Amino acid sequence: MDGDLTNKSHYKCCFCNTIIQSSYSDPCAIDILINFDKSKKEQYNQVFYCHMNCFKRELSNEMQSYFYLESLVESKMSLDEE
Repeated sequence: MDGDLTNKSHYKCCFCNTIIQSSYSDPCAIDILINFDKSKKEQYNQVFYCHMNCFKRELSNEMQSYFYLESLVESKMSLDEE
Protein backbone atom coordinates (compact mmCIF):
# COMPACT_ATOMS: atom_id res chain seq x y z
CA MET A 1 0.00 0.00 0.00
CA ASP A 2 1.38 3.39 -0.95
CA GLY A 3 1.34 6.43 1.25
CA ASP A 4 1.12 7.32 4.89
CA LEU A 5 -1.09 4.82 6.73
CA THR A 6 -1.80 7.34 9.48
CA ASN A 7 -3.90 9.23 6.93
CA LYS A 8 -7.38 7.64 6.95
CA SER A 9 -7.82 8.29 3.24
CA HIS A 10 -5.05 5.77 2.56
CA TYR A 11 -6.54 2.78 4.36
CA LYS A 12 -7.50 0.10 1.83
CA CYS A 13 -9.76 -2.83 2.51
CA CYS A 14 -7.93 -6.15 2.51
CA PHE A 15 -11.05 -7.83 1.08
CA CYS A 16 -12.28 -5.51 -1.68
CA ASN A 17 -9.07 -3.49 -2.21
CA THR A 18 -10.85 -0.11 -2.20
CA ILE A 19 -10.06 2.94 -0.08
CA ILE A 20 -11.97 3.01 3.20
CA GLN A 21 -13.75 6.28 3.92
CA SER A 22 -14.12 7.07 7.60
CA SER A 23 -17.67 6.50 8.85
CA TYR A 24 -19.52 5.42 11.97
CA SER A 25 -18.16 1.87 11.54
CA ASP A 26 -15.13 2.20 9.24
CA PRO A 27 -12.24 1.74 9.02
CA CYS A 28 -11.92 -1.53 10.92
CA ALA A 29 -8.61 -3.10 11.88
CA ILE A 30 -8.01 -6.83 12.00
CA ASP A 31 -5.05 -7.69 14.20
CA ILE A 32 -3.68 -11.13 13.30
CA LEU A 33 -1.66 -12.71 16.09
CA ILE A 34 0.20 -15.85 15.15
CA ASN A 35 1.31 -18.39 17.75
CA PHE A 36 -1.10 -16.85 20.25
CA ASP A 37 -0.87 -20.03 22.33
CA LYS A 38 2.91 -19.63 22.64
CA SER A 39 5.07 -17.34 24.78
CA LYS A 40 5.10 -13.61 23.94
CA LYS A 41 8.56 -13.89 22.38
CA GLU A 42 7.20 -16.42 19.87
CA GLN A 43 4.19 -14.29 18.91
CA TYR A 44 4.00 -11.94 15.94
CA ASN A 45 1.20 -9.72 14.76
CA GLN A 46 0.16 -7.84 11.66
CA VAL A 47 -2.75 -5.45 11.17
CA PHE A 48 -5.05 -5.43 8.15
CA TYR A 49 -7.76 -2.86 7.45
CA CYS A 50 -11.23 -3.46 6.07
CA HIS A 51 -14.81 -2.28 5.80
CA MET A 52 -17.02 -3.72 8.51
CA ASN A 53 -19.43 -5.05 5.88
CA CYS A 54 -16.61 -6.76 3.96
CA PHE A 55 -15.44 -8.45 7.15
CA LYS A 56 -18.95 -9.61 7.99
CA ARG A 57 -19.46 -10.92 4.47
CA GLU A 58 -16.35 -13.10 4.81
CA LEU A 59 -17.53 -14.68 8.07
CA SER A 60 -19.29 -18.02 7.92
CA ASN A 61 -23.02 -17.88 8.61
CA GLU A 62 -22.46 -19.41 12.03
CA MET A 63 -19.77 -16.88 12.95
CA GLN A 64 -21.94 -13.97 11.77
CA SER A 65 -24.30 -14.74 14.64
CA TYR A 66 -21.48 -13.91 17.08
CA PHE A 67 -20.71 -10.55 15.48
CA TYR A 68 -22.10 -7.88 17.83
CA LEU A 69 -19.99 -4.78 17.19
CA GLU A 70 -22.38 -3.30 14.65
CA SER A 71 -25.24 -3.30 17.17
CA LEU A 72 -22.99 -1.61 19.75
CA VAL A 73 -22.08 1.13 17.28
CA GLU A 74 -25.73 1.64 16.31
CA SER A 75 -26.74 1.85 20.00
CA LYS A 76 -24.03 4.44 20.64
CA MET A 77 -25.19 6.48 17.64
CA SER A 78 -28.78 6.42 18.91
CA LEU A 79 -27.68 7.65 22.34
CA ASP A 80 -25.59 10.42 20.77
CA GLU A 81 -28.61 11.65 18.79
CA GLU A 82 -30.80 12.02 21.89
